[in-house]
Amino acid sequence: MNSDRINAAARKHMARIKSLPCGVCGQPGPSEAHHIKQGLHFICIPLCVDCHRGPFNGWHGQRRIWNVKKLDELAVLSQTIEALTKG
Repeated sequence: MNSDRINAAARKHMARIKSLPCGVCGQPGPSEAHHIKQGLHFICIPLCVDCHRGPFNGWHGQRRIWNVKKLDELAVLSQTIEALTKG
């Protein structure tokens, strides 16, 4: 199975991720789905634009807010899974 292909189940999962608030700053959704590993669509986390791609706060930037809040991708993934399993 090619993990880069987005099937219906992966699309549905990512839509749920995007509906969640940002896993770092809590900004209400819609969020972007940040893939912890490219092509693995079921291990992604919800991030606002700033916490995802922002030059100072973003994961793909200097990660300042991540450092202040002492978070990494796995900590946010854990919070995300918990949020998805709540009713």
